[in-house]
Amino acid sequence: MKKILFWISLTGMLALALGNNARADLASEKIYDFVSHVLVNPDASIDITEFISVYANRNRIVHGIVRRLPTRYTDSYGITRHTQYNIQEILKNKNPSVYHVQKSNNELDIYIGERNTILPSGDYVYTIRYHVNNAVNFLRDGDEIYWNITGNGWDFTIDRAQAVIQLPAQAKISHYAAYTGAKGEKGQNFTVSQTADNEITFTTTKPLLPGEGFTVAAAWQKGIVQQPQGMTGLLMQFQNAEWLIIGLTIAVFIYYFSVWHAYGRDLEKGTIVPLFEPPEGLTPEALRYIERMGFDNKTFSAAIVNMAASGYLSIDNQDNNFELKLTASVNRPLPDEEQALAQKLFSSGSSFQISQTNHDTIRKARSELNRILRANYQDKYFLTNRKYLAGGWIMTALAFLSAILFSDDPANAGFAVFWLSGWTAGCAFLLWQAFNAIRLAYITRSWLKTTGAVFMALFALPFLLGEVLGIYALGGAIPIFTIPMLFLLVVLNILFWNILKAPTRDGRRLMDKIEGFKLFFKTTEKYRLQQMSAPQKTPELYEKYLPYAIALDVENEWSAQFNDILRQSGIEPAGYHPGWYSGPAWSTRNVAALPVFLGAGLASSLAAASVSSSSSASGGGGSSGGGGGGGGGGGW
Repeated sequence: MKKILFWISLTGMLALALGNNARADLASEKIYDFVSHVLVNPDASIDITEFISVYANRNRIVHGIVRRLPTRYTDSYGITRHTQYNIQEILKNKNPSVYHVQKSNNELDIYIGERNTILPSGDYVYTIRYHVNNAVNFLRDGDEIYWNITGNGWDFTIDRAQAVIQLPAQAKISHYAAYTGAKGEKGQNFTVSQTADNEITFTTTKPLLPGEGFTVAAAWQKGIVQQPQGMTGLLMQFQNAEWLIIGLTIAVFIYYFSVWHAYGRDLEKGTIVPLFEPPEGLTPEALRYIERMGFDNKTFSAAIVNMAASGYLSIDNQDNNFELKLTASVNRPLPDEEQALAQKLFSSGSSFQISQTNHDTIRKARSELNRILRANYQDKYFLTNRKYLAGGWIMTALAFLSAILFSDDPANAGFAVFWLSGWTAGCAFLLWQAFNAIRLAYITRSWLKTTGAVFMALFALPFLLGEVLGIYALGGAIPIFTIPMLFLLVVLNILFWNILKAPTRDGRRLMDKIEGFKLFFKTTEKYRLQQMSAPQKTPELYEKYLPYAIALDVENEWSAQFNDILRQSGIEPAGYHPGWYSGPAWSTRNVAALPVFLGAGLASSLAAASVSSSSSASGGGGSSGGGGGGGGGGGW
């Protein structure tokens, strides 16, 4: 009797222990079966049906499960590919289920279940059926499906995973492979069975832990699945903007180079003969405009300095704040462009402050000077060839539009692209201002200017950080590989905007004369004595030609010649400045500082004031987590 009671008690304890273990096992939420049927279609699309069997215990799986599908992945060639999913059916225990879809960063999240419904503990089988276009890899020796069946992002253990790959009827599987484990691993914990020439089944032999996945690949002969052809085929094959943008970038370069070769190449220079006076009596601003084949702020400042050298106005500089004042005497009538400039600047008084408060007047004066110079000299002396830019602009716009439309979220991608474009322009302006401030500080050796340069550089740093963060954010909105292509397109447009300009024959002859005139500013005294027609260099000649030296960017060379001449005239260079100028120069020891200050400093002030403040996977080259598909999931 005692023995019977002992065995009954022991049996009861074992049953209780087994029951507790069973309940502990049941309490652990997991996927105990993950079966995926992949049907490859002749048009290179695939239809996938997933049967995900889970045990839910209201721990993580409260309302249902979440299936996460990646919308972007990197293939075996390093190309980012874009995947679009067409959800066809969602079932729970073979019945239609409520679900909603959310797009997150590079993912499509399918939430199966109702927010207001809590699942009772138990087993559930979720069926997810979806369609994917252009999922086949077209290789040299055959075609291939390379697909991450489960994904590597599940929160649960997957006890068993199975993939059934079915190809079109005439296809014969030539080779295959599968991989288990964490992303990048090549685990071989699976079995394989081939039931037909065109069908193969892979089944795992060990559970997949969270973070592990199951990837399969199968290849077959070419000609069974239709490969898209041409540009349309290229776009359909990769389903993203990268190849289109690469192609457009190459096309833009070829187009611009062809146009430049046909219309933008400069005529060969003639013989350069030194000249000792301005060619054809042109003003400094006209010479600069013709030589550069365009307008800039130094063109503006050269005109102002020339008006001062003519006795029309004086320039007063107090701590880099420029004030222009009309004078009573004028040595010569002003040319048309300078007369128009004076009318704009002095329309309301006899003095004018170059500051941001007067930005509108400066902008109008700048525009008027540019208009007159363009009317007088453009087309006659050079051609901008702007009309040929349209083709490049259209292709560039298509590239940017493609980057936006092929993104996961076109609205956010569009905002990111246009916001970053404006921000980049602002950063470029700040960097240019910081560069000018540092340049001026270096020339002046002034503590005040150095402090300002340091402040300007530090002020620009947060904006540069914003630029980096903006590029990072843009990389989340559009394929990261496209970003350097878009920047390269911008660089190409800026580059060819400048180099497409070309002088006419008359312009080439005049530019040769301008080059000869520049030699006069660089000529040493020894060489000058050999030129009997060269004028005697005096302080008066220095002041007369100073605007031309500024306009032609030879102010340093021109001024350096006059230190000894000034001393010979009884003038100490450290204290010299023209009568029409008052204020500090860049240096107290060299007269060469003055034109640098007037040219660069005045141009910088005008710039600031003119704007308002404001390989084959089926052959063993793959790994777990590779290929298309993938993702993961969890509960919610």
